[in-house]
Amino acid sequence: MNAATRRRRAYARTGPTLDSLLTQASRQLTSDLRRVVSAEGLPVEFWRVLDVLADQRGRPMSELG
Repeated sequence: MNAATRRRRAYARTGPTLDSLLTQASRQLTSDLRRVVSAEGLPVEFWRVLDVLADQRGRPMSELG
């Protein structure tokens, strides 16, 4: 039995792992965010930079990258 098969069987017995739930939530939030900000003509990445800059703490360009 390979590792993927063991994971699928373990998942079937115990339900989703925290990691898989967090990944799913992150993907859903990014999808929702993309839908909202694309209506304003912004890619998600631009919005994330604007969100970081909005805290007014100041950041070097290397940190923003």
